[in-house]
Amino acid sequence: MNRFFILSVLVMLLAGCAASPPLPQDHIYVFSAPKEPGDGRVSLTGKTVAVAAFKSAGLYSERPILFRNNLQTNELQQYHYHYWSMPPGQAMQEVLIAALRIQAPNALVTDASVASVADLQIGGKIWNFEQREQGDSQSVHLKIEFEVKHPQSIKPIFLRTYELDKRQAESGVESAVATFDIAVQEIMENFLRDLPLLLNGSSMVK
Repeated sequence: MNRFFILSVLVMLLAGCAASPPLPQDHIYVFSAPKEPGDGRVSLTGKTVAVAAFKSAGLYSERPILFRNNLQTNELQQYHYHYWSMPPGQAMQEVLIAALRIQAPNALVTDASVASVADLQIGGKIWNFEQREQGDSQSVHLKIEFEVKHPQSIKPIFLRTYELDKRQAESGVESAVATFDIAVQEIMENFLRDLPLLLNGSSMVK
């Protein structure tokens, strides 16, 4: 009797395992590196530029893709199984380094490990980095602060926040990721468009 009971239990367990649906697969997303110069090159010949990871707090410092919906606009939520390959603050560092190496080919552009001996330090802060529902449509909302300073000074010579709300071509996480990618590139282009004005002596602390 005991042997029959044990066999019956094993058969039921195996049948249950066979009928269980497969576990959802994680989706990992990366940002595109800029491939072509934007409106113009940045003159940093012979300079060393250190780019730090952008500061972020709370959920913005984590990898899951974030969203807000119409019914709970004050609640920030995370998608399950959809992640950035690295936290957004670190991703912004990587994208900016790649963009500067294209726009300023005669400069040494690297991470913050050489900040103490760099001619310029660039960093910033992520204020918003999420998908939002707007009626029947969805968009991505980015608000990113950029800061440029000399290593010997705590006072920035450039401090500006770039904010962009970009509508998705269609609903869904995959479309959101593609729209995030476009929005990040646009903000980087706007910053790099302002940077030559700073280097030419214009005051750009706003």
